[in-house]
Amino acid sequence: MELTDNIYHRNINTNSGIFDYLIGAAEEQECKEAFLAYHFLRIAPAPPTADELARRAAEWLRKAFGVDVTFNVGEATKRLERLGLLATRGGRLFVSPLDAALVEPGRVWDGFFPRTPQITPQ
Repeated sequence: MELTDNIYHRNINTNSGIFDYLIGAAEEQECKEAFLAYHFLRIAPAPPTADELARRAAEWLRKAFGVDVTFNVGEATKRLERLGLLATRGGRLFVSPLDAALVEPGRVWDGFFPRTPQITPQ
């Protein structure tokens, strides 16, 4: 229904427009999963297992939004690992503290836009 509404109301009437919309929605969902995983790992009183993390996130989603979902912890933790924010020891999941976690994405972002020398007016 959401896809149909978006296509009709926004006039996304090309195949590439539909694919762009679907890919964007999937990427957004993956980011949300990673953010939720990071948050629940960061606030956990003790490092949880992947199953414990999935249960906590699913329970929160059920209480907060009234939706019963299976939280895709595997993809969320893979994304956090790729970003260098997650470590696993003895089946337990650990994340970097927030201050340290903000450094790596900032470094990657800065790499997209190399600094250029500033031109001073004469």
